[in-house]
Amino acid sequence: MKKLLFPKAIAHSVYDLDPGRLAERGIKAVISDLDDTLTPYYHTAPNEKLCAWLAELKKQGIRVFILSNGKKRRVKPLCDALGVECIAMAMKPLPFSYLRVFRRLGLKREEVVYVGDQIFTDILGGNLSGLHTILVEPIAYKQSKREIKKRELEKPYRRVAEGKA
Repeated sequence: MKKLLFPKAIAHSVYDLDPGRLAERGIKAVISDLDDTLTPYYHTAPNEKLCAWLAELKKQGIRVFILSNGKKRRVKPLCDALGVECIAMAMKPLPFSYLRVFRRLGLKREEVVYVGDQIFTDILGGNLSGLHTILVEPIAYKQSKREIKKRELEKPYRRVAEGKA
């Protein structure tokens, strides 16, 4: 079980993931979390840097699919603005939504990477689904008691994954 809580790779942010290198590795799709992975939770519109990164992925022939536990009324308009497909209320870390994405994309697991900022939802779900998982630093931190506690529980796993334990 513990191995499921560790990513296969770590990056500071999605912008450290070079679309050209992903394409060279045979990656045909990036499945990503939305909130605090691609954009801060409280943002309702994409920023230019994100749009440029997504355009470069598209140029390399890499599709992007958002898998979010957020509500559809928040996730869908933002994904529409980004020009990417999405599933809201995905119930991560359960693998059902990941499997729906594979069917929609028609790709094999080894052709897809999953990027997220949370260990207990994003990384666990991606690993349960057999994906190459990449953990990024959260763009911003929500300040709810629940989020603060969750981030505290993640710290030891992050330190081990980063080789700092």
